[in-house]
Amino acid sequence: MSMPDDELAKFQSAFMNEIYFHDKSFNPFLADEKYQPNMGIYINNCRLILGNILKDKYPYCAQIIGDDFEHFSSIFVKKHPLEIGNVTLYGAEFAEFLSSNDFGEITPLLVDLAKIEWAKYLCELAPYENHLDFNGFNNEISNDGVQSIKTTQSVKVIDCQTNAFSLFQCIKSDCLKDFEFKITSQKIILWQGQSFEILMMIDDGIIHKIIENMAHNNITSAIDNAISQVSNTQKAQANFAYACENGLFVF
Repeated sequence: MSMPDDELAKFQSAFMNEIYFHDKSFNPFLADEKYQPNMGIYINNCRLILGNILKDKYPYCAQIIGDDFEHFSSIFVKKHPLEIGNVTLYGAEFAEFLSSNDFGEITPLLVDLAKIEWAKYLCELAPYENHLDFNGFNNEISNDGVQSIKTTQSVKVIDCQTNAFSLFQCIKSDCLKDFEFKITSQKIILWQGQSFEILMMIDDGIIHKIIENMAHNNITSAIDNAISQVSNTQKAQANFAYACENGLFVF
C-alpha cells in the first residue's frame, strides 16, 4: 500500500531536515538503530557532494580562500539546502553568502570574483545562437535588418567594486603573484561567442548602455545614444567593434 501524499511529504521533509540540519525528527522513522551508521554516511555524502559542486562552480574563489573553503562551503550547504533534484542552479547565492562573512579587506574582492565565476557558469549553460561578426552586423544594418538584431541571451553585466576581473585573469594565467588588489568600480561584460567561447571584458560604458537602450530603441539608435554618453568615443567604438566581431549580437 502506498503512503498518502501528506504523509509522504512529511517523510520527505523530515528526511531532508535530518540531512542538512541534523534535525532528529527523522529518527522515529528508523525502526532499528543498526541503520544509523549508514544514515550518517549518507548524510555526510550528500553534504560533501554539494560542497564539491560549489567548488566546481567557484574554483577561483576556492583557490583564494584555500583550506578554509571546505569549512565555508559546509556552512553554505546548511544555510542553502538543495530543495529540488536539479543541481544546475545550485550555488547562485554564494556571492551574497561571502559578503556576509569576514575575510578581511579582500571580502569585497571575493564577492566580485564569485559574481564573475557565476556569470561565466551561466554563460556556459546558454544555448548556441547564430552570432553576427562585424561584417555580418554591418550587412544586416545595410539590408534594413535593424529590427532582427539583438544581443545574445547569454550576455551578463556585472557591477564590481574591485579589480576582481584582473584577479580572475591572473589566476587563469597562473600569474597570481602579479596581482595587486584595488578598490575600483567596474562593469564586467561576459557573453558566449562563436564555438561556445566565453568572452569577457571591462566595459567603459558603451556595452551596457547599448543593452539598456535596446530595450526602448532599435540597434542603431541604441548605439548612437550609448556612444554619445561616454567621454572617450574612440575607445568606446573600439570596444564596441571588438564585442560585435566576437558575437555579442545575434539575429
